[in-house]
Amino acid sequence: MIAANQASALMYGYESPEQLKGFDTRLLIAERDRERAAGIQTTILEGQKAPIRHYTEVRRDGSEFEAEIVSKTLYGPQQEVLGYIGITRDISSTRETEKALAESKIQFRLALENAPIPIMIRTDDGKVDFINAVWKELTGYTEEDIPTVEDWMKRAYGEKHSEMERLANGIYFEQGPKDHGDYPIRTKTGDTLIWDFATASLGKLADGRMAVITMAKDVTDRRHDEEAIKKLLVEKELLLRDVNHRTKNNLNLIYSLLLIQAATKKDPLAVTALEEAASRVQAIQDLYVLLVEGGDHVALHSGDYFPRLIDGIMEVAHHIPITVEKKIEDFVIGMRELPPLGLIVNELLTNAMKHAFTGRSEGKVTIDISKREDQATIVIRDDGVGIPESINLEKTTGFGFMMIKCLVQQIDGSISIERGAGTTFRIDFKLKE
Repeated sequence: MIAANQASALMYGYESPEQLKGFDTRLLIAERDRERAAGIQTTILEGQKAPIRHYTEVRRDGSEFEAEIVSKTLYGPQQEVLGYIGITRDISSTRETEKALAESKIQFRLALENAPIPIMIRTDDGKVDFINAVWKELTGYTEEDIPTVEDWMKRAYGEKHSEMERLANGIYFEQGPKDHGDYPIRTKTGDTLIWDFATASLGKLADGRMAVITMAKDVTDRRHDEEAIKKLLVEKELLLRDVNHRTKNNLNLIYSLLLIQAATKKDPLAVTALEEAASRVQAIQDLYVLLVEGGDHVALHSGDYFPRLIDGIMEVAHHIPITVEKKIEDFVIGMRELPPLGLIVNELLTNAMKHAFTGRSEGKVTIDISKREDQATIVIRDDGVGIPESINLEKTTGFGFMMIKCLVQQIDGSISIERGAGTTFRIDFKLKE
């Protein structure tokens, strides 16, 4: 070595370029690369052009580093070869970066290859760069079957391939992921799968091509299940309509038959019994109609149900000159409580109209329905003659009061009687969620 600069000295672990003067340059090269370097050195000294080359170089302390070397022959005045000049660059960090990048690419490919969903990478020159194992397994197509995007589109979409290809080509420059929704695709065996597609741009590759990654989720079974469920729901709706229609007709038929039977009887007790039975059927019928009309088979609003129930009872007992005042707070009552409550209100209101105003030409019944937090209260108050002291809910033998007692127990509620200026029945119960 004739001369070197300061940067070279430092690169090889020396303090000064003077320390490199007269140094055998072969000793700066790792022993495993010396033979190859000697051959290229001979080529340079013969005046031939030498390629850019890479050696493992050795520092003063024996440590090694990767180097890139560019050399040029030096000529004298008579074009005689005097030697050569070499430029050495430490590329260790570049090599590490390249190695790390290569490893990350391998890991990326492995991750894509082993992913549990179908994945394709395609480029803007129309090539399919990659398809993973799941893509090949589900479709039956290999890299040889679909080397280009056009090949894939023709095989997967048939006559619609041109339309799908136009959609696919508009994605290369879009930012962020894009969901495309469900599309049917045709497999190699002719079966149809439904895939939910999503894409994202990978930007520009090292060779300048734009790349896009396409991921899919096979939703074939789910879509088939959804269609089957829709079909079952339609069938259920038709069946439910038929059942509702038949049930309403049957309840109305029973109600009408009871009233017709009552109209043919001369015995007042028989007439009363039949009218009471008709009233109970009507209470159930009103509840059923409201549930069907509202479309909610699990709950109703008190403000919808009870006014209709009370008006229906008054319609049956139109010959009794009674005024009914309704104070009904609107809140939701579940199906567990509604049927018993309807029958209780029906029974107490009917009893008041029949017995509370004996010997009077008119009277008034107040029905107050309210709630506080999760507790509800129904109060039925009349200004009639008052219920006899002999009537006790705990010891009653009458069918009506026995039924009321059972219904109150059914909703885990309580009932009390207040006697005075008329009679007041109070029912308390807890609203269930």
